[in-house]
Order: sequence, then structure tokens, then C-alpha cells
Amino acid sequence: MTEVRKMIGVDEVLTLIPVSRTTLFRMEREKKFPKGHLIRGRKVWYGDELAAWQESLPVSGRRVRRRARE
Repeated sequence: MTEVRKMIGVDEVLTLIPVSRTTLFRMEREKKFPKGHLIRGRKVWYGDELAAWQESLPVSGRRVRRRARE
């Protein structure tokens, strides 16, 4: 039996990814975010594709702001 892939709608994606709706769709258009799939007129993403995208993001250390020299 084939495993069912979890589908995540726009509202749920926006709770997981801290960006605005406009930014989400811009990132998708610029191919910086997985392309969604239209199912019965609603856009959804597969959870495994989102997890792979998240794992591909660069990990950066905490930035420390330096004080100007006096």
C-alpha cells in the first residue's frame, strides 16, 4: 500500500514559516520555496517537500552587533 503524503494548506504553512502571505508566494515564484499544488482550487504543499526545503536552509550563527569605536 502506498503511503499517504500529508498536504498542508496556505494558512498552516504560514503558521510554520514566519513570513507574510505575499512573501510566501513571492518566494515560491522566485523558486526559493517549494511549488504548491492546486487541488480542487486550493493550493497545498506536501509536508515532506517542506521538510526537505527547511533542511536545505543554511544554518547561521547568532549575529552580534558590534559597538562603534569611540
